[in-house]
Amino acid sequence: MKKLFTLFTIFLTALSSNAQITQNNLFGDLNKDGKVTVSDVMMLVNIVMNGQKNLSLNAENVSVTIDKSYTVTIISGYGKYTAVSSDESIAEVSLEGSTITITGKAAGTVVVTVTDQITDSCMEINVTVTEDIIPYLACPDDHHPHMIDLGLPSGTKWACCNVDTDHPENQSPTNYGGYYAWGETETKSTYKWSTYIHCNGTDDTCHDLGSDIAGTQYDVAHVKWGDSWQMPTRDQISELLNNTTFTWTSKNDVIGIQFTSVNGGSIFMPAAGYRNDSALGNKGLNGNYWSSSQLPSNLSIAYDLDFGSGSAYIYDDGFRNFGQSVRPVVSSSIVANLHISSATLSIFVGDVESVEITSGSGSYAVESSDESVATATIQNNIITVGAVTAGTATITVTDTQSSQTATISVTVSGNLVINGNC
Repeated sequence: MKKLFTLFTIFLTALSSNAQITQNNLFGDLNKDGKVTVSDVMMLVNIVMNGQKNLSLNAENVSVTIDKSYTVTIISGYGKYTAVSSDESIAEVSLEGSTITITGKAAGTVVVTVTDQITDSCMEINVTVTEDIIPYLACPDDHHPHMIDLGLPSGTKWACCNVDTDHPENQSPTNYGGYYAWGETETKSTYKWSTYIHCNGTDDTCHDLGSDIAGTQYDVAHVKWGDSWQMPTRDQISELLNNTTFTWTSKNDVIGIQFTSVNGGSIFMPAAGYRNDSALGNKGLNGNYWSSSQLPSNLSIAYDLDFGSGSAYIYDDGFRNFGQSVRPVVSSSIVANLHISSATLSIFVGDVESVEITSGSGSYAVESSDESVATATIQNNIITVGAVTAGTATITVTDTQSSQTATISVTVSGNLVINGNC
């Protein structure tokens, strides 16, 4: 009842030709085009019906090489944004819909400020632009990470160090790095099902993030290091084990394993152990490194690389809520990451909205979780969403070549009807 009264007040205010509008007036020029129109009214209706939308991004730290681009997706907000680079000579920025494209121009660091023009809220993206990534047989200096060439058949290159989001300046071959639950991109103090963001509190409620999360918003290596870095797939770990020899050793008093290839390339992985709840287990005894591949038969488990003093193998029992190490790779045949222009839609019954696929292989499929609420069709890279009845539905977009997925959360509201005479 309160919402209906508020909506009635909105329309009365918008229709009043004598209303004095200011930028801070609740019923004012929300889309900031210099005038109050039906567009402003509908935007405010959406706010009242669906609540506040905080500005959020899928990445806040980006690394990109010169002349390469990296895209950041605006996950939520009110749809009218600006994105500005603090130094266009180092990194240029373009914005299309909810997709921010950052292009490296010269080595250095910049800050990209993203602003929601409706609420004036801001977020910053810290951008590091580096020279082209060059493969080495071993680290040439202390400016990590480096891409190490192990002469693998697929051409995959392995990083010299683990991902460390808390202290990236300390990343080195002997640094343990951070501990990450599978599909999460930040460290935390407690690792259990109740703190795992990709489930509903128990192991039997794990969300399906796709068969492989490499290069997606769930890939901590890609989100934090950017460019072509990603978590290794199960097959890439198998290739490493099948084409190298390993030695249990120590470097700088850090115990771990060294993989060496016939081409002379080598990488060292610390025996960093793993985190379960708040405890650190098997430090100095075992290494537990995530793959990007999910176990098809059990959504609570992902494949991982496990090693100790006399063995190294792929396990299929890595509970996704555990905190484990991540060692990134660069694939020789990187498929463009799947990105869409909007991850949320709020529409009225009978309306049709379009969402653009801004990056991917070019071969896609779409599916609605509830076609009685919202339908989805696709032509080329344009997804058309039709609102059928009031409710919520999830549109799943799949890149059929890379198996990457993205989702659109759709909220359909009933047609707004105001009774009475004008």
